[in-house]
Amino acid sequence: MDFKEKNGIKYLSYIDNDKIVAGVSTRIGGCSTGGFESLNLGLNTSDDKDRILKNRATFFETVAPGMSVLHLNQTHSNVIHDADDGSFQVFCDGDGLVTTEPGKLLCVTLADCGSVVFHDDEFTIACAIHCGWRGTRDGIVKHALDLLSEWTDLANITAYVGPMIRQASYEVGAEFTGYFGAEYFSEKGGKLTFDLNAVIVNTLTRAGLNSIHDCAFDTFFNSELFFSHRRDARSGRMCAYVGLRAE
Repeated sequence: MDFKEKNGIKYLSYIDNDKIVAGVSTRIGGCSTGGFESLNLGLNTSDDKDRILKNRATFFETVAPGMSVLHLNQTHSNVIHDADDGSFQVFCDGDGLVTTEPGKLLCVTLADCGSVVFHDDEFTIACAIHCGWRGTRDGIVKHALDLLSEWTDLANITAYVGPMIRQASYEVGAEFTGYFGAEYFSEKGGKLTFDLNAVIVNTLTRAGLNSIHDCAFDTFFNSELFFSHRRDARSGRMCAYVGLRAE
């Protein structure tokens, strides 16, 4: 897992070999301006659409040339689509994608919410999920693990946890304590903060995965590298991606 720069774009590469590619974008290297500066990949943002499309074309051609880009209209759900199903349509509602077919780049966008991308040891299955607090509360991480376990033993699965807002800056209301265990909260000065990252990582750990890589970046505090909706309100989106390469 390391940062790479190509075509003026900076991105965090999780893995990149002749079988698979996976990683997450930063905000560096695009043409958007203002709060969306500069590599905004979010189709649902109020940024200029031509700039978004130019950013996406440049980014995806840089990290995964020739692959078919699949994305969703994310709704903070626990819905994961089989991208190989003939009825699947790009930009349908949902928050996760899974495939066993090479040539498909599974993508989820984020700007504080969590993301996880998965692959197996033999690079025969890939999955990407967007996991904000609602999706995590409703079990999207476990749902992804259940789907992967139908294909292979989870001991063969590697997961990469993307940049997200960290506990120090994630102030929440008291109602959250009804959704998650007490160990995920800290209170100081009358303010309650929530550790979404720990919920996700602990769920993966308990499942017995082969390897879990947590990039450990805080979107809120790393303003030069990442968008943050909570920090900026008017914000762009990064993209986490994974795809099996065609031979």
